[in-house]
Amino acid sequence: MSLTVVKDRVKLVVDGAPKTFAESANISLSALYSYMSGRRVPSVAVLYRMAEASGYPMEWFLGGEFNDRSVRLTSSEAR
Repeated sequence: MSLTVVKDRVKLVVDGAPKTFAESANISLSALYSYMSGRRVPSVAVLYRMAEASGYPMEWFLGGEFNDRSVRLTSSEAR
């Protein structure tokens, strides 16, 4: 897992609507901006809420691949 992967995927799910996403994931807007900038890494509890709000599994935020059948870490991201 890389911090860059986490922040890039958070940015992807926010999709230009940070306030809406923060509200739907029940996290503060300032915390969301911290995750998007890479200054902070979301806790497991926050990752869970972001996964619920976005429809992506928690593992995807950490570098996992997402498709209709499975989620798996790529070998380079699992390190």
